[in-house]
Amino acid sequence: MASSKLQAFLNHPAGPKT
Repeated sequence: MASSKLQAFLNHPAGPKT
């Protein structure tokens, strides 16, 4: 699953993928 990816996205939505 992409839970870690989702968590990372929720942790910093304006980070790696903006």
